[in-house]
Amino acid sequence: GGGPEIEFADSSDDCLPFDASQVPVFTTLALVGKRYVADATQQEEACSAARMAVGVNQAGRLCASHKIEGRGLHPSQLAQMLQAAQRTGQARIGQLRSLLQQGAAPAGPDGLLERPIF
Repeated sequence: GGGPEIEFADSSDDCLPFDASQVPVFTTLALVGKRYVADATQQEEACSAARMAVGVNQAGRLCASHKIEGRGLHPSQLAQMLQAAQRTGQARIGQLRSLLQQGAAPAGPDGLLERPIF
């Protein structure tokens, strides 16, 4: 095809750093009772009244949001969920940055990244 060619370097000395400062991290929030649970388990999702996914970049800017399922949200609930996702996303970006600087690989759902409840 006529697509762009990608060439992989044999040495990291021949590479340019990738600027990921504008790449969003997505968090899914579930409304369980009167609380918002970040990245809910299947059991928590089964009990949730509503869920939404929110993408946040390093600067804390909301990049995307998607109401996944459940009942409608009151505007104040929507605002609270977006704020919770913003705090969670920025915290996770900080955790990931710290892990990468240490040379550690990020863990899976039961690993190093916390699941906050608001």
